[in-house]
Amino acid sequence: MAKFENASMPNTVFSDVDLENARFRAVAMANGLFEDIGLAGARFHNADMRNTRFENVSLQNASITDANLAGMTINGHLVTDLLALASGGGKDTSRSGNLSGSD
Repeated sequence: MAKFENASMPNTVFSDVDLENARFRAVAMANGLFEDIGLAGARFHNADMRNTRFENVSLQNASITDANLAGMTINGHLVTDLLALASGGGKDTSRSGNLSGSD
């Protein structure tokens, strides 16, 4: 299992790798790209994920808590918009950053 803690990794690209059950804690990863990878069971906590893109990734049972999600997208969809829809309103969720996925 990969672990990233207290790391500064802006603009990092993860492509065609398996990061199943990876742990990202207190990481700055703004403007990053995750593409064509497995992130099932991954945990992101206290992460700066501004403008990070997730394209064609498996997020089954992954979770994101206490993260900055402003501008973050999954397959081209703004996560903050998805969270606002899920909460039933237009609440600003860019800093609340609690997201869990399961299929």
